[in-house]
Amino acid sequence: MLSVARALLLLASLAPGVPYSDSETAASEVLLWALANGATFDPRQQVRRRNASDAASVRGVFALRPIEPGAILLTVPWSIAVTTADEYAASVDVRCSSVAAIRAYLAQRPLQPYQRLLLESVPDLPFAWPLEAQKHLGALLGDSLPPLELGRRHEAWFKRCEEVDLGDALGTTALHLAIARAAAIRNWTSSSPADENKTWLTLLPLYDLYNHRNGGWHNTRVVGSVGKPLQIFAHRHIRKGEELYLSYGWGADHMFDAYGFVEDLPQRWSFHLPDDSGGPVSFDLDAPALEAPGDSPRHDRVVWRSDTPSKAQRQRMSSELEGLRARMKAIEADGALIHNLAWRYAEATERALSSALHSANTHATMFSFVRAFNLILCAAILWKIVSLAQNRAKKEHTE
Repeated sequence: MLSVARALLLLASLAPGVPYSDSETAASEVLLWALANGATFDPRQQVRRRNASDAASVRGVFALRPIEPGAILLTVPWSIAVTTADEYAASVDVRCSSVAAIRAYLAQRPLQPYQRLLLESVPDLPFAWPLEAQKHLGALLGDSLPPLELGRRHEAWFKRCEEVDLGDALGTTALHLAIARAAAIRNWTSSSPADENKTWLTLLPLYDLYNHRNGGWHNTRVVGSVGKPLQIFAHRHIRKGEELYLSYGWGADHMFDAYGFVEDLPQRWSFHLPDDSGGPVSFDLDAPALEAPGDSPRHDRVVWRSDTPSKAQRQRMSSELEGLRARMKAIEADGALIHNLAWRYAEATERALSSALHSANTHATMFSFVRAFNLILCAAILWKIVSLAQNRAKKEHTE
């Protein structure tokens, strides 16, 4: 095990880059502590705020220099992971023993750097907001827009965790950290095939400093197994200044509900429209591609995962969009104080519905045009065939 002094010497040897900004005291302490306990962190990375001049902006990991594909960005030894020895089946979201283990870790004294960082950065999960804030969110989204059952899984965890006193602030904090920051690590090294379907809910120092983004922004690959070091690799070339991203999964409403943030594009949306016998309307949303520098942005790109909406579905989408816009205007006019995250999620939902409706209407218009063109073309061909037949019959009659 490295001593703290040796870790400091190691960091001093990483020039010209420094793996954390001067303002990131908590992150730098965790990094030093993790390095002293066997972790590795590629010095071409830096932990800092996304907006260096705004201490309230999102913390992330950024490339100080270009990084080649396959480079090992992070190694976290299992010895500093916060987990439980009790595995849980894949069909179960979480075991309360995991929450109990996290609570026991948070209660240890004296505080270690990772404990302090966790206690300073408890996720802001919507299901745990004050009732007034949840009412405002419900007033914004109405009855049909996702997430349809805010915190449903989390409520189940509350009820099941009899061994953790969730009336206790530390127990509640442990639950929130388990929901939003823990990784589910599978036991890939077991000799029993059944064990491959078992996972350990685990908090991993440094790993949870990497943010989420899908699509072409997702530039890392994670490899880990129970009892083994977890590693993050670069899975493509990473440019200087680029942020390094993991993927927490898909679903804009899931990211909001389970992790407490509105994800950047690309996003995946699924709307279960009222009285919809055609199934949910599902699509991926991404920023428009600019043909040349200086071009004006066009509509967001929509890639349909479900069938393109029918006329009835488009009408329901339009009704939902108009209702959302009306509720947003009413709340603005009322001057009610509303949770910033709730408003940002409502704006994201409005953008998604608007873009999807534009795409669906454009597709329907193009389909109608193509269908009309094909009908005209078929009629013209038929007329030509009939004309040729008539001319041939007339010629034969003349002869």
